[in-house]
Amino acid sequence: MTTSEPPADAQDTAETQRAGVKMLTAALAYAKRGWPIFPCRPGTKVPLTKNGVLNATTNPQQIDKWWTATPDANIGLDVGGANMLALDYDPGFNLEVLENNVGPIPKTGLRCRTPRGGQHCYLTIGVDECVPASTSKLAPHVDVRSFHSYTLLPPSKTKDGSYTWIEDGPPAWRSERIFQATATGRSKSEDRDEWTIEPDLDENIALATKWLQSDAKVAVEGQGGDHCAYATAVMMKSYGISQSWPLTSCWSTGTR
Repeated sequence: MTTSEPPADAQDTAETQRAGVKMLTAALAYAKRGWPIFPCRPGTKVPLTKNGVLNATTNPQQIDKWWTATPDANIGLDVGGANMLALDYDPGFNLEVLENNVGPIPKTGLRCRTPRGGQHCYLTIGVDECVPASTSKLAPHVDVRSFHSYTLLPPSKTKDGSYTWIEDGPPAWRSERIFQATATGRSKSEDRDEWTIEPDLDENIALATKWLQSDAKVAVEGQGGDHCAYATAVMMKSYGISQSWPLTSCWSTGTR
């Protein structure tokens, strides 16, 4: 008696289902650690949600909903929301050059290998510390991911390969020199405070109000409050809202 192989499309479906279970299981496990996550398009770094990293959550119901809809979605991590910064070493980076600039890199227990042969080295930051993302600021081929920026977590994959853990243990505490180097902004440009659009337009106020009432997180002192407040200020500026506009008017409907 001979047995026939299942149709190719059935094999593909079964493989996708197995991959989906694996991704959902990993996503829920990360959220249980307190890491806010969100889905990215399968095989890419492109967010699946409307607001990308701003939609990151640890809510298991929302995570289950996302990965039920797209089982093979990649897993994006809100690095700053997890109270970490990631040193993103691209191929070609030189550790000696980096350490000449910022001092010894703490030996961390949380490191990930990226598909192109680089590394993500995660370090812990304080709950109220805000580290802006940067590109080659600390050294050539070394990027920083933290505030409002994200990395992909294993077992996510792209066309170049998969993300895999080198070490999946506790991250080390950031050094003072690394924090000072990453948190120090570039010199203020002369036109930084000039508006490219007219501020406080009615349609932009409506969009900002909707975001505040539905997506903004509440700032709590001692629980990332400074980070959250800064994030809200950045979003208001992106909507074209000036500092003179009263944010309290957003809560006049009593929705939050």
